[in-house]
Amino acid sequence: MRTIQVSEMMDEQKFNRFHLQILLCCIFIIICDGYDMFMLGTILPSLMAEWRVTAVEAGLFSSYALFGMMIGALVFWTACR
Repeated sequence: MRTIQVSEMMDEQKFNRFHLQILLCCIFIIICDGYDMFMLGTILPSLMAEWRVTAVEAGLFSSYALFGMMIGALVFWTACR
């Protein structure tokens, strides 16, 4: 049976088009993932004034959004297994 040293194999690899595609996909995913929280932070002061909510309640909105993303990721991960 052949033994593969992953660290050596990684060191020998050259940065090519495939790696660039993976990098660009990851950047796109990070941008899309952060966009919803960025927009929430942008509109939150207007929502607080219009809905007459306190800063604590607005903070809970943000926490619920992150909690929902965590639950959604876990459900998706479990469903794909």
